[in-house]
This record gives sequence, structure tokens and C-alpha cells, in this order.
Amino acid sequence: STSSSYYTMRIYGTGGKIDHDGSNRHSTGDVYINVPSLASGSIFVLNKSSVDYIQITVGSTTNITLTITDVTARYYYYGGTTVTNSVATVLDSTFSTYYYVSLSDARDGSLIVMNRSTVGYCYLYGKQTGRASYIIDQTTVSTTSTYAMYVTAVFRDSLFEVRRSIVSTSNRYAIYLTSQVYGTTVHRYVDSTFRSTYTATYTSGADPRQGALCYDATNYFYDQTLLHIDGSTLSVSSTASYTLFTQLRGGNIYHTGKGSHSGGKVKVYIMTTSTGNYFVMNNSYNMQDITWQYSSTSYVALDEVTEFYNTKFLYLYLTLPKSTNHTFRTNNVKSTSISSSALELHYSSFILENTTMASSLTLSGTATDRTCILCNTVEN
Repeated sequence: STSSSYYTMRIYGTGGKIDHDGSNRHSTGDVYINVPSLASGSIFVLNKSSVDYIQITVGSTTNITLTITDVTARYYYYGGTTVTNSVATVLDSTFSTYYYVSLSDARDGSLIVMNRSTVGYCYLYGKQTGRASYIIDQTTVSTTSTYAMYVTAVFRDSLFEVRRSIVSTSNRYAIYLTSQVYGTTVHRYVDSTFRSTYTATYTSGADPRQGALCYDATNYFYDQTLLHIDGSTLSVSSTASYTLFTQLRGGNIYHTGKGSHSGGKVKVYIMTTSTGNYFVMNNSYNMQDITWQYSSTSYVALDEVTEFYNTKFLYLYLTLPKSTNHTFRTNNVKSTSISSSALELHYSSFILENTTMASSLTLSGTATDRTCILCNTVEN
């Protein structure tokens, strides 16, 4: 079309099948498809096109394929109700304003992927239940909006992954998630950068108020879920911001320490008996408060690791329940104070090496059963 006010394609329906092979290119205008109950086997491929707006609404459907390749547009919207065993892929494309996915329920093998693309901001809404996957790979998300990536969804037995990507905003949140995580769901952040350069202090509302990677205060991990952070950099510009905020009512956190944190706070709040949590922070600087906290001494913690290397922070608060085989270690750490409170430590180790505390070191609780407390080259 000759104007962005027109359409290159506009389709309505309540059923039927679409077969668009992608060899036909679109220029200017909008692409608009609104076909609830789109027939199984439908294919829509848009390739090498420059348009204004792409909106695809499929309602309740199964076994469809949507592929956007080498496309430039302002907006991308993909919506539906129950989408089963379907694929929606964006490759090598640019959406200057937003990339928006709104599915009431993506399930049973459904796959949503954005790869090698650039977008203004990302929005994911709805549910993922039963082997659904939402993957952002090799993508740059950059905005001045409140959220660079906003995820409000229920995840059950599914995958949410950001890998080899840069997610940044000059506003409050690089990535903000408000939902519940159930079953065997994995949330994975691999070799990515999450950055908020917001310098003001937002003071209203519940924690977290701002930050790099934040699950809101009503979002919990349940069951056998996993929060996995590997090789990623999380940075903020305000001391009131969080590089990481999350809460566990089940599942585990696995944080390898191959990435780094800078400029803000960390809070991991555990609200259940837990086994196998692993948190290692390395090469992180100008950190404020780091809090690893169990909400009740009635819980039990088994086989847990909390370690800090080559890191500078103000305060570290470690609050443990009855813990067996817990490993706490600092090496080449500079801090103002370290405080550890454990109801009981059994067969555990608490080791500080090459560590400086400008103010104080406080250990409280009961240590038994070959628990080791070692301070080597420590200034306090």
C-alpha cells in the first residue's frame, strides 16, 4: 500500500485455513488477521517486508505456524485463547515500538521464539501450561518505558528463557515478572545483560520497586520449579534498585556466579523447606544489601550453597533455619558488615578468607556435628 493508514492484508473470519508462503513481500500499511478458531495446519509466513503494524489474532486453535523473518515494523501483536502445539517465530526483525504476545493459554508443545531481533519493549501475557516454551535469543530490547520486558503470566511445566540478549531501560525495570510459577517450570537467564539506568528512587508500592531482574512481591516459585541464572550481567544505577529480587515457596534457585551484579541490592526470600539451592556471586561491585532469608525458623534447609568471590558490598544478611550441609564462603570480599543467623547448623562450613568488614562480623545460632567455622586473613 502507499500509506501506513492502509492495509496490505486484512482478514476476518471464524474459521477456515490460511496459507501464506512468504515469497510475497509486503510494503507499508498494516497486516491484520483476526480469525478465531483458525484451522489446524494454517501457515502464515511474512518475509523481507517493511510494514507499520502486524496484528495476528487466532483465538482457539491447534497446529498452526507463524513465521516473521527479516521484517521491519513499529508493532507486532500475536494473540489468542487456547493455542495448542503451535509455533510463532520472529527472526532477524525490528519492531521499533513493541513486541506483544497475549495468549490466554499456550500449551502442549507450543513454541514462541524471538531470535536475532531488535525491539522497543516486550510484553508477555497469559498462561503457559504443559510443555510450552517462550524464548528470547540474541535479541536487543531497549526502551525508555517503565518496563523493557514485562511478563504477567502463569507458568506450569513450561520454559521461559532469555539467552544471549540485552534488555535495558532508562526507566524502572529491565525485566519485571508478575505471575506464579508451578510444576516443573524453568525460568532461565543465560549469557544476557539486564540493565536499568533509572537513578531516581521510586518509593510507593510493594517491593521490588525497581531493578534489573525482579519478580514482584506477589510472585512465587512453587513445586519443582527452577530459577536458573548463568553467565548473565545484572546492573542498576540506583542504590535503591535491585539487581535481583525473587521469592521461593518451592523449587530452587541456581545462580552460577559466572556473570556479575553491580550497583544495587539482592534479595532471595525463601518461604518453605528447601533442598539444593545454589547461589554464587562473583566479580560484583558497589552492591548495597544482599539478603538471603528464610521467612521462618520452622523450615529446614538441606545441601545449600551461598558463596561470594571478588565482590564488594555494604551489608550481607544470611538468615537460616535448621540447616544441614550448608556451605557459606567469602573470598576476596570487602564489606561493611556480615551478619549470619542460623537456628542450627549441622555438618556445615562457614568460611571467610581474604575478607574485610569495616564494621562488624556477627554469627549467631547453634553449630554442631562437625560444623566448621574458619576465618583466614580477615580484617574486622
